[in-house]
Order: sequence, then C-alpha cells, then structure tokens
Amino acid sequence: MKSTTTLKRKVSEVNSQMSRGSYSAALQAVESLLDQWPGAAPLHILRAELIQLGDESGPSLDEAKKSLAEALKADPNSIEALIEQGHFQFAVDDDAKAAAKTFEKAIAASAKMLVAALLGRAAALAELDRRQEAFDCLAHAQRLQNSNGALKSVAASNPETILTLWESISPTS
Repeated sequence: MKSTTTLKRKVSEVNSQMSRGSYSAALQAVESLLDQWPGAAPLHILRAELIQLGDESGPSLDEAKKSLAEALKADPNSIEALIEQGHFQFAVDDDAKAAAKTFEKAIAASAKMLVAALLGRAAALAELDRRQEAFDCLAHAQRLQNSNGALKSVAASNPETILTLWESISPTS
C-alpha cells in the first residue's frame, strides 16, 4: 500500500530541490513518484513545470505538453492543470486562441468552486445570525452567476439551496 505521508514528504523534497535550482534532480524524483502514483495530476503538472525549467539536455517541451495532457486526463477539472496548460499554449505553443479557451475553462472551474464555498459560508453565517455577512456571500455568488453561470451549475444539484439560504437571512424571517 502506498503511503500519502511518503508522497507528501517526497514532494516537499522536490520543492526544496526546485528552490535550489536543482531541476534535473527534482525531475528525476518526480518521475520516480509517477511510477508509484501514475494517476496523480499534481505530479504530472510538476513534471511539466520542471521540464520547462530544465535545460536542453532534459526532456523536450513536447514531453511537458504530454504531462499536462496526462494531468487533465487524470483530473479534467483541475484548475491548476488548466492554468498551466493555458500558459503553455500561450507561451510555448504561441496559440493565444487555445490559451484563451483553456483559461476560460479554468475560470469557470474556479468560479464553481468559489460559489460552492460562498454558499457554504453563507449557510454557516446565517446559522450564526450574521445575516449581513451571509447576504454579502450570496450577493457575491449571484454576481458570479451573472458573469458566467457558475451558480447555476452548483445549485443544480440542489435548487432549493439558494432560495433556502436567502429566506433564512431575509429580514422577514
């Protein structure tokens, strides 16, 4: 059985190597970790970053691109992988159109996560009778919905959530 504690320790070592500029050693360590954790999107992202930071004697930029594809295959909604891929498309592939589309996906995924956090915080604040703060959270979530529809996708699983939260903090309740 693989230990997540060991993984965290080894990733910490990789980060230390990176901070010292030892990109080749860090890349070797990440590739060893990928042998044990092939489906770990963060490791694929880290590999892509290290390839880009390395010199010409290391893996090609095509390998970095493949690592980002693997990260997104493992976790299609990985905000970090989408952002990294967008930067790669823009800076390395020189494809602003693809980068803009990928960054839009990252924004939508980020907004969805933010809306979920805002709804959770609003519920907690409403229970604490901190109505104005709860209302502010719901208003922020509403602004996100108006900008990209993120609220609809979060609320779709439980359409009563927003209405219930709104009613719990409204002055008439």
